[in-house]
Amino acid sequence: GPRQRGHAKPPSMDAELQKAAANAGVSAEARIVHGRPREEIIAAALDVDPRFIFVGTSGLTGLERWLLGSVAADVVRRSDTPVVVVPPVAYPPTEGEPLFSRMLVPIDARAEETSPAASAIALATGTQRQIVFCAAVDEEYLLRLAAQAVGGVIFTDLATGARLDARSVVDAAMAQARGSGVAAEGSVVSGEPVNAICK
Repeated sequence: GPRQRGHAKPPSMDAELQKAAANAGVSAEARIVHGRPREEIIAAALDVDPRFIFVGTSGLTGLERWLLGSVAADVVRRSDTPVVVVPPVAYPPTEGEPLFSRMLVPIDARAEETSPAASAIALATGTQRQIVFCAAVDEEYLLRLAAQAVGGVIFTDLATGARLDARSVVDAAMAQARGSGVAAEGSVVSGEPVNAICK
């Protein structure tokens, strides 16, 4: 049906939210909107103008995820605001503990869009936080690419070039972070990017 924006919410939700907010020493507001979640989250972000969007994931896999889609992934793709995706097993920080002391920032050496490095450095500047940069080299993909190339391409040349490019972007990000006074380290990892980054 038509989207209905509003502030109506179940009393129990509001009470739990206010209790958690009071315990954390912050203010909070609950809203319930009606419509497709991915569209309503983006619309809410336009209304609220947040610094970050925190979105949870359902943990669904396989056919169920394919049928329902991933709201979190769609919000990440469509949002102009940085999105923090929280998995189902994540635990909030304990009292007095910072939200994070280290963050992992994967960098795609082939990507032409702006690297996430600058945003991560800005977030960590002036704090005692550390950034770990990494770039993944997918050697199986490079092997398939070499096998399909017209005229032949030497796999070792592709892999060496990819590792050098990855090392270059990681080193540049580390230098940028250190130049801003942020502790940083970096590495180049091998494997399918999603699995390599999670590992």
